[in-house]
Amino acid sequence: MSKYRPKVAQKIRIDVWIRDKFKCVYCNMKYSHRVQLTLDHKVPLSKGGKNTKDNLVTACKQCNGNKGSLTYDEYLIHMNRGLSKGYINHVTGHRNA
Repeated sequence: MSKYRPKVAQKIRIDVWIRDKFKCVYCNMKYSHRVQLTLDHKVPLSKGGKNTKDNLVTACKQCNGNKGSLTYDEYLIHMNRGLSKGYINHVTGHRNA
């Protein structure tokens, strides 16, 4: 795949942030001076996803980076497995039981 990434239109970006209440859909962290929000593709561009409102969600920088090229559903499964295995939650800093 080419390094060129089509830019998300400003109106779509704002609509997604408002729809998701300026919170990360994965960890529920709300935007603040400490939490940077990004847009994440439910189906990554590398897997044929598009820059449309229904394919974009709000994600904090850490969750978006952790998700990588997984789809939204794959990442939710990955997160649930991690929580059940006692991984440390990046939001709270606590080990999940």
